[in-house]
Amino acid sequence: MASVFLSYDREDADRAATLATALESAGHSVWWDRHIKGGAQYSNAIEKALKQADAVVVLWSARSILSAWVRDEAAAGRDSGRLVPVRLDDSEPPLGFRQYQTIDLSAARGRGRSAALSQLAAAIEALGEPTAIKASEAAAGARPRLRRKLPHLGIALALLALAGAAAGILLWRPWASAAVPVVAVRPADSSTDSRALARDLFVRLGAAQSGRTQSIQLVDENAREMPDLILEVSGTTSVADPSANLVLLRAKDRQLLSSQDLAAPEGEAADLKTSVAIAAASAVECATAALASRPLPRLDLLKQYLGACTRFASLYGMEDVSTLIPQLEKVVRRESRFLPARKQLLLAGAFMRSIPTEVAKPSSQWLRVQIDAARRIDPEMPELGLAELDLLPATDFAGRISLVDGLRQAHPDDMFILGARAEQLMLVGRNNEAVVDAERTAQLDRLSPYSRSEYIRALAFSGRISRALEELSNFRPLSFVGMNLTDTRFRVNMRYGDPQPALRILRMYGTSKAHDAFLTARIEPTKDNIERAMAIARAFAAERGFYSTPAEVLEAYGRDDEAYQMLMRVPRARVDQTTLQTLFRPTLKNLRQNPRFLRVAQHFGLLDYWRRSGKWPDFCFEPDLPYDCKAEAAKIAA
Repeated sequence: MASVFLSYDREDADRAATLATALESAGHSVWWDRHIKGGAQYSNAIEKALKQADAVVVLWSARSILSAWVRDEAAAGRDSGRLVPVRLDDSEPPLGFRQYQTIDLSAARGRGRSAALSQLAAAIEALGEPTAIKASEAAAGARPRLRRKLPHLGIALALLALAGAAAGILLWRPWASAAVPVVAVRPADSSTDSRALARDLFVRLGAAQSGRTQSIQLVDENAREMPDLILEVSGTTSVADPSANLVLLRAKDRQLLSSQDLAAPEGEAADLKTSVAIAAASAVECATAALASRPLPRLDLLKQYLGACTRFASLYGMEDVSTLIPQLEKVVRRESRFLPARKQLLLAGAFMRSIPTEVAKPSSQWLRVQIDAARRIDPEMPELGLAELDLLPATDFAGRISLVDGLRQAHPDDMFILGARAEQLMLVGRNNEAVVDAERTAQLDRLSPYSRSEYIRALAFSGRISRALEELSNFRPLSFVGMNLTDTRFRVNMRYGDPQPALRILRMYGTSKAHDAFLTARIEPTKDNIERAMAIARAFAAERGFYSTPAEVLEAYGRDDEAYQMLMRVPRARVDQTTLQTLFRPTLKNLRQNPRFLRVAQHFGLLDYWRRSGKWPDFCFEPDLPYDCKAEAAKIAA
């Protein structure tokens, strides 16, 4: 039996109570807001119940279609493939929910089991969790609960290391058949705005494919070809708050696969069109991978997978990725050989494990179980290597570089791998090579905020500041799909650009006293502000054992000796990717100018890697470096 979240308008409470009683009599567990205990935080209780439910039953009526709460709850069910819509009267569901088959209970007034109620029970049962304990769970043990937190800009950089889902937009489909899928782009209605949105989407998707070796065949509404998929878009762009609805249909039966509501809160129609294009690209990529897979999962699981895949591609932040893991687990437990979901689960798990904070995350044992299960299905999938990369210690430089080099050689145009290799190169000071891989990701996918973010970050961290700021100005952050780009905008401006927008982003999306104090001191560099920034940085390092940002703050204000001592106190067991990357950013150039920096490199294990591999970092070849890296390394080794 299933756990059910019941969404309704308060004016329909009597109908909701009757339905809840009927579903509970059928053996289902029903949650509705009358279960909230006194003193509980209302929105938090609803959110928790909504996340835990197997099915989200939404009661549409003349009153509920006007309720923002009901629409939000329905959207959560729709986007995760758990929506079961019910009609209480003859009202039409809101825009974005009209493509779903709605169970009509408008004539059902008593508690008898009508045909419509039987249909509802069957739909819920199809979404219910199996009762048997799954082998993967038993092997891995109980997976830690992932606590819900707002995206924290202090850790978002680490999140990007394996944020490959957004990078895969319309690019990589090794599981697909040889035939190129045909995708039709059409307006959902005859309005001028909808037709303009469809034309713009058609042009943007076509232009985005110029760098790809494998893609799709796009056709418009007038084409004679029979498509595999249909993208339908509707909306308004000529109002103060433009919005759009995008749906993806399976062409052969017009079955709804996914639906997304998009908006541009700042009233920018151009932002809305870009958001539509990015969302459409991710939806098509996810769908073509799924529909080419064999065996094809049943429709409810297919929709759950598509909901998770497209949400991962939009990359809102760690909170959203944490909610996708149980959703993807549910899919692979029921369809164990459904390869796209296996791959997505590997990426999501490794993605969460890369966060260098106290946030609960999947265990290494859990990830190994997922790797073993996926390898039995396809031992050649690149995601296996990317997941295994996460299991290697951060200071295993030779092992990590060897792994990504091998993956890149086997898959030279895979954006997942190019992005991962760029990240690993930056950990060992080879930023110039990282720029090459990151630039390739931007060429391969001109729409993806992920690929653009990787490129901009690589430019900035390699010292190409003006070029990074130029690229950043040409790619605006989007409210719907741009959390990763927003983080890049924050980081580049925080260190090298205008600190004012960086401070606004910080206070909008996250809280970090160290970053806030540093930006305040940059904006108003008074003695008190500078001393406060350094004091908070020291306390931050002492309290959390997180050293990269404090070291940069100290270095920025000329405290080279203190920054050096702080880095030398980092326990080897606490060395993470963020700290390693910091060593080679422009902000620590003064520290690198002193030969004692090689002592820091020795402390972290880098010096031994450079000497054994012969791959010395970029800074060793800078013409203004006052010492010879190899000579100083020899002295240290003697």
